[in-house]
Amino acid sequence: MAEPAVRLLVFPGVHNLPLWLMQDLGVLPMSIAYTTGRDALFEDLGQDRADITFAAPDNFLMDDAVGWEPFLNATVGPLRLMASPRWPASRRVAVDNPRSGYAVLGYHYLNQHGFPPPTYTCRGFGGTPARLQALASGEADLAVLAEPYTTWARQQGLWEVGRVDTGFPTLVGACPQGLAGTKALHRFIEGYRTALAWLRQDTGFGKTAQTLLRHGLDRDLSARLAPVMGAECLRQPTTIDPAAIHRLATLTSRYGGLIRDG
Repeated sequence: MAEPAVRLLVFPGVHNLPLWLMQDLGVLPMSIAYTTGRDALFEDLGQDRADITFAAPDNFLMDDAVGWEPFLNATVGPLRLMASPRWPASRRVAVDNPRSGYAVLGYHYLNQHGFPPPTYTCRGFGGTPARLQALASGEADLAVLAEPYTTWARQQGLWEVGRVDTGFPTLVGACPQGLAGTKALHRFIEGYRTALAWLRQDTGFGKTAQTLLRHGLDRDLSARLAPVMGAECLRQPTTIDPAAIHRLATLTSRYGGLIRDG
C-alpha cells in the first residue's frame, strides 16, 4: 500500500523553500495548500484539513490552537514594515490577526521608534497578499510583509520603515498532538533536514533559484531571493528554543490588549 501523502497547509511566500525542495527531492509523499490568513488557517486545522502547518509561534498560544503542537523551528525570512507615502501622517496599520503573529513584532518595532499603540489603529485584512493589497489600494498605510511581497511593495512605490524580526522566532512547524512523536512525523523532520542539506550544497544558490522560478517568481527575482532565503533557512536551527518562544509570548501579552481596532 502506498504511503499516504502528508497534507500541508501554509502561508504563501518564499519561506516555503524547504518544503518545495522536499517535494522536488521526493523525500516523502506530500501536498501543499495555501491559506488566506491566520484565522482561516486555524478554522481549517480545526476541521482536520491538514496534518502539518507552519505559522508564527505565538499563534499556537491562542485558544483556537489547542491540540496543535510545534515541533520544528523554521524561518519566514526578513520581515519588514512597509509604508505608503501617507505614513506617518495617516496611521492605519494592516495586520492579519491583530493580537498575534507578525502584527506583534510590528507593534514592538513601532513602540521602540516613537509610535506606541494608542497613536495608530489596526485592521485585520488576512495574510501577506491581502495586506499588500490594502497598502496598494489605500485602505492601510503600514504593514509587515515578507518576501516576495516586500519586493513587490517597493515596485509599487512603497518604502521600508525597518526590519522587525531580529532576535525573535518567526516560524514553526506544528502538528496535531496525536501525530507528535510518531514515525510519520520523524520522517517529515528528516525530510526537512535533507532539504536543508541539499540547500547547503548548492554553492551560489543557482539551483535554488530554479526552484523559486518553478514556484511562480520571475527569473530576476528568483536569482535575487535565492541567496537571501537560502542563507536565512540555513542560519536557523531546526530545534525549537523555548526561551525564544517565551520572549515572543511576552510581546504578545504586552501589546495584545493595547491595540485600537479601526
